[in-house]
Amino acid sequence: MSDSSTDSPSSSSSTPCTSPPMTNDFSCPSAREQSPYSLYLAEPSPRMNIPFLLVDPDSTDPLQSSIMKLWQSSEPSSERKQEMEELRSLMTTAFNETFCPQHMQDGRGRFKVEIVGSTSWGGEISSSTDVDLVIVDRELPRGYIPSMWTQQPFSKASQSKIPSTIPLLKFVDPARKLGCDIVCNDLSGMYNCSLVLHYSFLSPYVFRSMINFLKNWSKSRQISNVSSYCLALITIAYLQYIGHLPSLQCDAPSPLYHNYQDLLDDQELIWVEWGRPQALPAHTSFSTSSPINWEPVDPDLTVSKAVKGFFRFFSKPSVATSKSLDFENEEPRFNSTRQVISILHGGIITRTQPFGDDSFDRLEKDQIDYLIYRKFTRAQIKTIMEEWRNAKALEIEMKMGKGESLQPAHWVKQSFIVQDPFKWSKSINEMHELLERLGSHATAEDILCRQTVAETTNNSFLQIEL
Repeated sequence: MSDSSTDSPSSSSSTPCTSPPMTNDFSCPSAREQSPYSLYLAEPSPRMNIPFLLVDPDSTDPLQSSIMKLWQSSEPSSERKQEMEELRSLMTTAFNETFCPQHMQDGRGRFKVEIVGSTSWGGEISSSTDVDLVIVDRELPRGYIPSMWTQQPFSKASQSKIPSTIPLLKFVDPARKLGCDIVCNDLSGMYNCSLVLHYSFLSPYVFRSMINFLKNWSKSRQISNVSSYCLALITIAYLQYIGHLPSLQCDAPSPLYHNYQDLLDDQELIWVEWGRPQALPAHTSFSTSSPINWEPVDPDLTVSKAVKGFFRFFSKPSVATSKSLDFENEEPRFNSTRQVISILHGGIITRTQPFGDDSFDRLEKDQIDYLIYRKFTRAQIKTIMEEWRNAKALEIEMKMGKGESLQPAHWVKQSFIVQDPFKWSKSINEMHELLERLGSHATAEDILCRQTVAETTNNSFLQIEL
């Protein structure tokens, strides 16, 4: 079975699909017709064409050559690529034949299964990586639109305690032995992967090999609570910070919404997270190329230098090393209590309120004290304060834009923020110290295989919000 009848125009006449049409209020945003995985496959794999000087085994930089070899060895086999495409094609045909056998007006099927996740931008590190799939519904190009919400757009009910659970099905294809995760029309993965893919096009031999190494490092340290996407965001942000990558969103529209209806009417938004009574808005615009006249600060940057800088930037000096530091000439390190990781803003931005700031809590207490003074009941105060918090959150969301002046109030309770919820283990700190000890003799194997007491005893985590 193939999906030729569903992905391409049909020569025979067909009636449009009779399923509920998309509401007129929500036309398709400026989405890219080509999936990130199709775009990725359209270009030759840089892993198979690494310049000799970057992977020379006789190089004086063993970390550089070993990282490049590790990345090169992770290239999926042609058999795996063919099996993934066969499965995607079969599932596309099955969904269309089962749920909507009639073609749409353009002669194509309503549904198309797409490959997303790290596979779609060349970030998978082994053949055991699960394949992430999404069923794209072409009649709903903006995803979980307001007319489908179980809670009305202007409802005052609080969502703050409602868990965000995106329906996901896990299965194994018995014929091809592929482990898969599939979601239905949650479009955030398509845009996330497309953005990461276009950053990877700009830095094939630094960013791609670096994220491959960091994913292997994360796996070897059993850091299971951080996604590939989160690692990719942090890596991109660091490379932006040192001037190796630009911001692909510097020219993206940044509207300020005067009311909630303005938010609903913004045609650039898609709506995501189907498990919620109300969806969350997601902006979709980004450039597919560097800004005009942008150039990297160091065109000759190597991945070994980038990895060393990465671990150093996100580490804190130990008690032993801090005594010998020259603080006047000490290079800046990331301060999670005062800074935020944000590729939207080009890397690292300043928190508007430092971690632990209680100004919002004091304002909330003043409101409660006033209501108590006015002799409102406990139940009334609870309802009023829920509405007050929602109004404050919405006020910030509508006026936030891309500026740094407004940030969500709850960020002050998060010790480590990646704008756009993930948690990341603090084991990154000891890795910089290990590299310092090994010096120029360090290899990828040293970092991936070496265990430390700190790793086995450290149970604390940093909270990362996406």
